[in-house]
Amino acid sequence: MQTTPETRFAKSGGLSIAYQVVGSGPVDLVFVPGFMSHVEHNWEYSFMGSLFESLSEFARLIILDKRGTGLSDRSLGLGTFEERMDDVRAVMDSAGIERAALCGMSEGGALCALMAATYPERVSALILYAAACPGIDVVDDATKDFVQNFVESQWTTGHVLNQLIQHAPDPEAAITGLARFERYSCTASVAGEIVRRSMEADICGVVSSVSVPTLVLHAIADPGVSFSHGQYYADHIPGARLVPMDLDSHVSWNPADHRVAVDAIREFVANDTSRAPVTTDRILSTVLFTDIAESTVKAADMGDAR
Repeated sequence: MQTTPETRFAKSGGLSIAYQVVGSGPVDLVFVPGFMSHVEHNWEYSFMGSLFESLSEFARLIILDKRGTGLSDRSLGLGTFEERMDDVRAVMDSAGIERAALCGMSEGGALCALMAATYPERVSALILYAAACPGIDVVDDATKDFVQNFVESQWTTGHVLNQLIQHAPDPEAAITGLARFERYSCTASVAGEIVRRSMEADICGVVSSVSVPTLVLHAIADPGVSFSHGQYYADHIPGARLVPMDLDSHVSWNPADHRVAVDAIREFVANDTSRAPVTTDRILSTVLFTDIAESTVKAADMGDAR
């Protein structure tokens, strides 16, 4: 892409949420990133820019920075799952979108799954790309502390994202670039809080309440988020389709590594309107979501008190 797309801002509970709209395809596709994101600088890096360019060839792609990260407001922290879902809906409203396919990558996958379960009237389809499913792994406090401390101490050096993004053509230049991207994305303390929350949250009880058509894409040898997370989503979301990718990367510098995922997404969203949602109990999903959201807030508060 020759020029960076225009950055817009949606109002959500007094905060400004940054987003961009790219492409003019017949399908609206909202992309919710992991904890690394900056809507303007994403385009400088092939592991994000090339993916977005490919998706925008067949969809109207909406890219956003979650609150606390990138160009979105950072003044009130990360917010709860519920507040973050409000942010996504605010972006959709600002862009004039009533219903869209959601694509959640890495840490952003859980938020998209919760939104699909809680607001199916706004979500036409769900795509989970290398998505973590908080709650399927039991993580002890010592491990949580170790991971959080590593992220906070190494953030802005490039060594955190280098654990997740593979196949750089020039490893030394990649570290320099990733260090810059870490600085763009969020502060060290916010990065640490995001990974801590992901280890403490539990969305397993809500996953089976997702009723929209769902595509799960996961690398078999993903070093960042185990393939078991993708398998769990596929096993517990009614009618979900799993596409195991024969890759050893969580996110890749090599645009060719995105091809399997892009082709699967293209086919999936093209057929989206022809499939009826699976019938489910909306009340059940809402109750389960509320319990999880409250648990997440309590976990975050306990972390702040340490």
